[in-house]
Amino acid sequence: MDRRSFGKISLGTTLGLAAQAAWPQEAGFPSRPMRLVVPYPPGGGSDILARAVAPAMGELLGQPVLIDNRPGAATIIGAETVARSAPDGYSLLLGNVATLAVNPSLFKEKLPYSPTRDFRSIGMMGRFGMILVANPGLQAKSLPQLIEFAKRQSGPLNYASPGIGSPHHLAMELLKDRAGIDMTHVAYKGIAPAIQDLISGQVMLMVLDTGAGAAELIKSGRLKAIASFTDQRIPGFEDIPTTVEAGFKDLEVWGWQGLVVPSGVPDATVNKLSNALIGSLKNAAVSKRLLDAGITPAPMAPAAFDKFWRDEGEKWRVLIEKAGIKLQ
Repeated sequence: MDRRSFGKISLGTTLGLAAQAAWPQEAGFPSRPMRLVVPYPPGGGSDILARAVAPAMGELLGQPVLIDNRPGAATIIGAETVARSAPDGYSLLLGNVATLAVNPSLFKEKLPYSPTRDFRSIGMMGRFGMILVANPGLQAKSLPQLIEFAKRQSGPLNYASPGIGSPHHLAMELLKDRAGIDMTHVAYKGIAPAIQDLISGQVMLMVLDTGAGAAELIKSGRLKAIASFTDQRIPGFEDIPTTVEAGFKDLEVWGWQGLVVPSGVPDATVNKLSNALIGSLKNAAVSKRLLDAGITPAPMAPAAFDKFWRDEGEKWRVLIEKAGIKLQ
């Protein structure tokens, strides 16, 4: 996202958002439809996740959960929309690694919301596996071979990502740091053009998430899988070895999503929403739909999810500062 786009988010929001006061618990919550803000356009992996879970949550809560797509500005538009909403439980945000963990370190004082101040957790929803893939012409077939190959090269390998600060980009920067190798980042505006240039050989490597058609691209031979950034093999991709198997115990990266609400939402409302979320993710039909889309259901209670994304934020803060990652 360029500086001009960032400036269009909203006038005056850089002054910050006041912490929400505790909202009185509504008897019989919910008594009307709720909205789930998805900070991406319709059709992508996060939108698929939201549209699979929302109807099941609505059935358990007795009121519909309506999807409200608010894309743009590295998820900031959607996040700010919910952060500034009444803390009554009727506005939920699909928050992910960018919204909750990466944006504070990339945008710093320019970020018009604070994840730790303006949101409280409902729970994790699901996660996408991250797979290191290569152009079929690359000599290396495994992660150790790739690292050895990169160290022998007279110049750095180039790799693509769908944007600066995306989990795809950060996974490669983490690999560079842990393996002590050099690679050149080529940032694209979205996943599709990056994949096209990888297939054509304009770039040689990238990280692809399991919700971006990875299975078809790998099985067809258009791309070569090197390793998954996981501690266990990913469902549906069991033939791909993991970074942990290659000897890197601290090289795990997921594209994850969860639900958060404004910080002043009462405890009883949070608990009710959390129970509905967990119940939805345990629904066999919902689980199958997610797995078919390359999304691993990952139910997590509010306190656990809250700790998780705060720990992720610290992990990426350290890497972003060490690697000198900045928005262009």
